Amino acid sequence: MDILIIEDNPEINALICEKLHKEGFSCHSAYSGTEAKLLCKEKEFDLLF
Repeated sequence: MDILIIEDNPEINALICEKLHKEGFSCHSAYSGTEAKLLCKEKEFDLLF
């Protein structure tokens, strides 16, 4: 499952991604809504968080 984490705080973003990776998920980070939109145009995600 590919998950896109949208969080502007880098520490929180990294913490969420780390926890999800440990559970076996593929995690990608975006730090703004604009960045998230661009990533969604490039790749399809199963979940946005």
